[in-house]
Amino acid sequence: KGGYSRKGEELRFENEDVTVVLKEARKDGKKAGGSVLARLYDLEFVLLKMSITNRSESKKVRYDPAITALLDSDLGYSKPLDYPRLYEMAIKDATLEKGLTGFRSSFYDLGITVLPLHTLSRYIIFRPVSKGAKRAKLVIKNMYVGTEVIDLTFDFILTNADKSKE
Repeated sequence: KGGYSRKGEELRFENEDVTVVLKEARKDGKKAGGSVLARLYDLEFVLLKMSITNRSESKKVRYDPAITALLDSDLGYSKPLDYPRLYEMAIKDATLEKGLTGFRSSFYDLGITVLPLHTLSRYIIFRPVSKGAKRAKLVIKNMYVGTEVIDLTFDFILTNADKSKE
């Protein structure tokens, strides 16, 4: 059990053991991994910053991006990019290649464990959504909090959809 809330651009799920905060990360281009994020944004990738806070004193939280998906309003479906896919892209793109090594620990690539009373914040990266898509839904399956399994769904408006009007 738990509840969802929205505060500005932040989407949040919270229960007694875990808090998951999600926001679009296009404004993070000047921070850590800036050249990589800025380049991915230019290529119209969907960049999300997700923080997982383990509020439990005894349970571990386990998240695996491999069972996460982004669904858009035009029926597009995308899985998160992992490091090998990002590296393949970087071989053909000097801007990506230059910043990729230091960026690796900044995004969700493989399954992770958040220890009790700790927070982990990283980026989750998806290929561009369908042309014309205005909304998307992030679906996270099988996040473990101890032995309990929770499935999360976050609905949001894609700010990148109006990028050409900026």
